[in-house]
Amino acid sequence: SWRGKLYGVTDVARTSPSNKFFIQLNDVNRWGDIYVSFNRNTGMNSDVWEYGNQVLVHSKKRQVEEKGPTSLRAWLKPGEKYKVPNSSVLISFVRFVRGKKAFAVVEITGAHNPCLGLPKVKCHKTDYCQWKRKTKKCQAL
Repeated sequence: SWRGKLYGVTDVARTSPSNKFFIQLNDVNRWGDIYVSFNRNTGMNSDVWEYGNQVLVHSKKRQVEEKGPTSLRAWLKPGEKYKVPNSSVLISFVRFVRGKKAFAVVEITGAHNPCLGLPKVKCHKTDYCQWKRKTKKCQAL
């Protein structure tokens, strides 16, 4: 399981390299990969009409080509949870912390993903970590 802070992408300049902007869960169910992000309603994103200051859950089919469209599966307000169908993964938006460096406290349980909760993984601000099956290492992309 993993519990931590998720920052909105509009806050990249005000955070440190260890901050997370989204979490990728690999091969969770028939949907493929799951992405969890915080849709912070500030800066260039201040006029969002939908899902402002909510945690978003997207999925993307696993393909040979890494790029491709995602599908929005859930949008969570503080205190809400989402169970990913056909899996044991539960995503919880624990609370929203306001301020200059506002963030979402998120908890993900039931995920068997080695990238989550490893403090020694050095992922850059706009990158994410992914488990590489061939090398059996968690690497920043």
